[in-house]
Amino acid sequence: MLVDAIFEFIRPAFTLKSVFLQAGAGHFELALRAAGYVDRVYAVDAPVSDGRKLRPPKLPPNVVRVQNSSSGIPVPDGSVDVAFSAELSALPAIHRTLAPGGVCFCVAKGAEAGEMVRRSGFSKLRHYAGRIRVPAFVLPLLEGYRIVAVK
Repeated sequence: MLVDAIFEFIRPAFTLKSVFLQAGAGHFELALRAAGYVDRVYAVDAPVSDGRKLRPPKLPPNVVRVQNSSSGIPVPDGSVDVAFSAELSALPAIHRTLAPGGVCFCVAKGAEAGEMVRRSGFSKLRHYAGRIRVPAFVLPLLEGYRIVAVK
C-alpha cells in the first residue's frame, strides 16, 4: 500500500516532540499513522468544491484538521518540523510553516520537480527511488521518485 511505503520513508524524521503536517490529507490515513509517533499533526484538507462536507474518521486529540484556503495553509509560521505533500504546488506554503531545519517529503515526477522545490525556498534537496538516494542526473529515467527537502 502506498501509505505504508510513504510512512516508512518519513517515520525516521519523527521524534516525540515533532509537529507533522500532511498537505492534502485525503482519507487521513497518513495523518492517523503519524499521530502515534509525534506530538501534533496538522491534516490539511482542501475544501470540497460542490459544498459537500467530507466526514473524516474519528481523529485522535493530537490531530488537528484544517482546511486549505486561497491564502495558503492556515498553520502558524515556523511551527512544523516534518511535512508531507503529494502536491508540489503546496510547497511554498509548506516552506512558510516549517521551522528552521524542518524537513518536507514529497512525491514527484519529472526532472523539473527539483527546480520547483528550490524555487519554493528549500536549501537542501535529496532525491530517492524507493529508499535509495539517487543523483539528479538519473531523474529523467525514473517514473517517479521522492524528494526530501530541508528548510
